[in-house]
Amino acid sequence: MTSAHLHLIINHIPVLGMLFGAAILAYGLWRSQDAIIRVALGLFVVSGVGAVGAYVSGEGAEEIVEDLPGISHAVIETHEEVALIAFLLTGLLGTLALGLLIWRRRSEIPRIASVSLLLAALGVFGVLVYTANTGGKIRHTELRDGTTQATSYDALDYEDDHD
Repeated sequence: MTSAHLHLIINHIPVLGMLFGAAILAYGLWRSQDAIIRVALGLFVVSGVGAVGAYVSGEGAEEIVEDLPGISHAVIETHEEVALIAFLLTGLLGTLALGLLIWRRRSEIPRIASVSLLLAALGVFGVLVYTANTGGKIRHTELRDGTTQATSYDALDYEDDHD
């Protein structure tokens, strides 16, 4: 398994963890169930750990793909810049969730803290989705703005496969 493959696997953890964590947290708040809120906070912790793995594996993934045909260094740089912000925000939210779980391990999580984390999680999820989108544009030229045609490399590859 290459670092690019590892990066592609790990980078789904923070995105999906944040999505499901926010949904579960909203449900826990709606039902006023502390146990469900704690599950959501646990998912935020997992997302933070996943963000570390995704960020650390990104450099190795770049080394593998940067010289491939059709790869844009500008797209890679944009993804790197946004990924740093996503990594920091996800790590911060995961750390806050862990701290809250430890601090309130014997008593209910305060509603204001849960609502605050839900709002933060929705914002972080937006940043993670944007980061995933910029990462997808590295290999998927069809996702890039204004790109509707296959690159000459893609066209040659298609012709070789269909001769």
